[in-house]
Amino acid sequence: MDRTGESATPATGGTGPWGVVRVLCLTQIVGWGVLYYSFLVSLAAIAADTGWGATPALAAFSAALVVAALAGVAVGRVIDRHGPRLLMSAGSALGAVAVVVIAWAPEFAWFVGGWVLAGLAQSMVLYAPAFTAITRWFGPATRTRALLTVTLVAGLSSTIFAPLTTALVEEIGWRRTYLVLAALLAVTTIPAHAVGLRAPWPPEHRNQPDLARPDHGRDRTPGPTAEVPPAPEDDRNRALDPDESASAPENGENRALDAADQPATAPENGENRALDPTDQPASAPENGENRALDPTDQPASAPEGALTDRAGALPPTPRRGPSAGTARMARRRSEGWHAIARSRSFVLLTAATALGAFAMFAATIHLVPMLTWRGLTATAAAWGLGLSGAGQLLGRLGYAPLARHTTAVSRAAGTLAVAGLGIAAVGLLPGPASALIGAAIALGVVRGAFTLLQSTAISDRWGAEGFGTLYGIFNAPNMLAMAVAPWAAGFLTDVTGSYPTTFAILAGAACVAALIATRTAAGASRGTG
Repeated sequence: MDRTGESATPATGGTGPWGVVRVLCLTQIVGWGVLYYSFLVSLAAIAADTGWGATPALAAFSAALVVAALAGVAVGRVIDRHGPRLLMSAGSALGAVAVVVIAWAPEFAWFVGGWVLAGLAQSMVLYAPAFTAITRWFGPATRTRALLTVTLVAGLSSTIFAPLTTALVEEIGWRRTYLVLAALLAVTTIPAHAVGLRAPWPPEHRNQPDLARPDHGRDRTPGPTAEVPPAPEDDRNRALDPDESASAPENGENRALDAADQPATAPENGENRALDPTDQPASAPENGENRALDPTDQPASAPEGALTDRAGALPPTPRRGPSAGTARMARRRSEGWHAIARSRSFVLLTAATALGAFAMFAATIHLVPMLTWRGLTATAAAWGLGLSGAGQLLGRLGYAPLARHTTAVSRAAGTLAVAGLGIAAVGLLPGPASALIGAAIALGVVRGAFTLLQSTAISDRWGAEGFGTLYGIFNAPNMLAMAVAPWAAGFLTDVTGSYPTTFAILAGAACVAALIATRTAAGASRGTG
């Protein structure tokens, strides 16, 4: 049993922590397929059958994205406190009910209501809660690999559900198709979430162990992959070390948080308790108060015969009452994610990714019209869109090596800058067709890397504590940008009368996002994978 109270492996049916990843791979494929991609291929049939028109139906779908964005913050806070199991199980059930309402809707108002419910379900079962679960359960050594696995497999959702939904619509109509999809969502994702996400949830204000590492549960000496909070940008906006004790007395008494780490010779008064190396404060005051030394940092002037623990901590002096510094530390800890969410770097990071998401999503939605504008046939343009989607897999596969050789800031700025170049190439190249399709593939590669960039941007800078809440705040503008992107790009095209001009504006937006991303440092370290 480790210091967070977790067993060596999550309770996932004996399959270990990677069983959680397999569960999320399944539920993300089905969730995205039913709650997102099925609508895109059934839109024409819905508009023709109901007489509502494609634009109002698309507006109802966009309303779902807006609801998902607004609900994401509350959903993230619930997951931070209680874990993903019950919430994602409930989200699966709600999603099934929402799809039934959509299928049954006799009037447009009911159709919109069904999609509002579906948007709430999206916030509870799609990427945001899945990323939160992985980030809290997996440490830096394995987190990127786990996220890569889930996003790679989930990327196949459109490949599976687009032809499946099309075939069902042609055979039994869109309403019965949605009933079939509702049943599929219920029978696969409800039990998968309820049974497969039973791992003990790491408590807040602690550095969780990396459950996927082979040495989990053994001696926890710091290593190159240890979860160490990054250095703060400044004192006002610092992300606290989850293990930073708010009650540490002024005299530096280093009492162990893990009872298993106490030496057998500890005196009755408990003054010389061992300090777990992973419980060291993020920064040490000059006067040595609360100072836990690195094993290699044993001072030469240590008193002769002084007892030291395996972390090299000196015995504490007699206990005194808390100081003003301790009270300030407690205040910061009570703020938690609030301080990070108000920080300049977090606000700029959110703005940069939202602007980048807007540019890339708008360019993707209007990729086929752009390619046909350049003279490609509808079939060739469709192939360009399909190959762009395949390019996302390449981008996700390349993200882990990229993360190992770049910082969080350079990774974000570089990805957004390359996105701008890709969008510009698609919009401004006059041809030939092979060059345009190559540019579309390159844009897909950047989009694939961008998905993983979004999922790791917060943990790369501020660690895993409060990730669900922070990601909900961070993701809301991204979802809103994606909701308005198709409409905004269409409006730009109507105003300018030119798809190339629209793509040039979108490319400029992505480049502005890259410039903003250069200002998002928060003590980020190299790579997470």
